[in-house]
Amino acid sequence: MKIKFCIFLLLFSGAFYAATYYGFDFLGGDALDDGIYKEVDMSEVGSATDINFTVKKAGIYEISFIYAQDPQKQKEEEKLSEEAFPGYGSDEFTKWFCRKTTAAKLAGYYGYTTQGVPEPIGTSEEEKAACTGEKILLKVMLKSLQNRKISYVKGGEANDLKQNLSALTETFDLSKYGATSWYSAPNGGFAHDKVLLRAELEKGEYSVKVQALSDVPELKKIVTFIKISKYHNWK
Repeated sequence: MKIKFCIFLLLFSGAFYAATYYGFDFLGGDALDDGIYKEVDMSEVGSATDINFTVKKAGIYEISFIYAQDPQKQKEEEKLSEEAFPGYGSDEFTKWFCRKTTAAKLAGYYGYTTQGVPEPIGTSEEEKAACTGEKILLKVMLKSLQNRKISYVKGGEANDLKQNLSALTETFDLSKYGATSWYSAPNGGFAHDKVLLRAELEKGEYSVKVQALSDVPELKKIVTFIKISKYHNWK
């Protein structure tokens, strides 16, 4: 019971902190002063989006995939989930928690092993399966339009640094790792932020393309965004 209650407190304290810190003032645009959000539909193979952006100040930036929902729909789902609350000490608590809303179910909830490897929360295989999230395959292409050098790590692979590339292409299976933060999305819904790339960028012009490599009809039920923003290490 203590383990599951600690999981509950950890996840929601993180969500509250992020929502309080970020607030509602991330605005769209082509310069990374406050971050760029672009609503996307990645539910069908071949779906793609292109974003051109300007880095005014060299630093570390993140490209993320955001899971969100219509706020009213999300509230309705949360209300129904609360009515079926199994209790903190219940064997069903972790599965219930990971499936509270459609966005949560699709994003999954992860922790890390002592070796730093992402792992779905839960102690049983059934719990881990409930918290894994939907298999979403994406391809991300990032390019410096002025041949600036890029150093980066992939989401879920923080120890594998790749350096000195002016253009890169990476593929992602979003069921392999979890969100790094939670906050209010541009549409007002509760967002799960899953990092695709964390890159060190020099001042200049860049383009990024994100393409769906799998059919995921469940994504039609939520609202998704690509976010590009300055990386903040709150540790």
